[in-house]
Amino acid sequence: MRNFLAILFVLIFVSVLPSDAAWFGKKNKQKEEVKKEDMGYKGVLPSVNTIFESKRQQNPSIVPTDDTKKTEKAKLEKAPFDDPIFMDEIIKKKKNSPFIDDVLYIREPLRKFRDFIQASPENLNLQKYISQVNHLSLLTNDIISKYSNTPDAQSMQYIWICSIVYRAKLLGNIMYDAKRYSTYMMLEGTQYSKQYINSEVQILLSELDKALYKLEEIDVY
Repeated sequence: MRNFLAILFVLIFVSVLPSDAAWFGKKNKQKEEVKKEDMGYKGVLPSVNTIFESKRQQNPSIVPTDDTKKTEKAKLEKAPFDDPIFMDEIIKKKKNSPFIDDVLYIREPLRKFRDFIQASPENLNLQKYISQVNHLSLLTNDIISKYSNTPDAQSMQYIWICSIVYRAKLLGNIMYDAKRYSTYMMLEGTQYSKQYINSEVQILLSELDKALYKLEEIDVY
């Protein structure tokens, strides 16, 4: 009877206890809750800006951020456009030869001479005509003295200028002689006639137009 009661007491005690799985599951859950509570940093975080600002003051070699680095446009150095070295070397400015410079210089007087003839080709003012031809002759003589013994004397620009000015001088001489001879002789049928002079004027205009057209093609730098 005693043995029976002891066995019954044991069975009742065991039935009251939780199962092993439930017991150990409860312990693991308690461990996880403890771990989650202990995770992370507890306390006040340091000021990062304060730390880096002190580092900048101690070490000036630290490059400032874009917010603190300001560009002052007033202090930027301007390009020296008045410096011939900068203009010729940095910009690579192309230079003309001395001969081309002289050709370009005489081109404008040639254009004015052409415009003067075109204004009244059949009734030219002899004094103004001779004055402009003399000016062109001086410029041409300067070109001849500089370049007659150089390769530039073989260029078309050199030939055009010399031939046109020479033709203009011949025509001026004829016009001058025609005015002088007209007072005491007949000029019809001679090189001093009005018809002949007018035809020579038209030829000169044609040559001037051709030469100026070609001279306009010269590159200017």
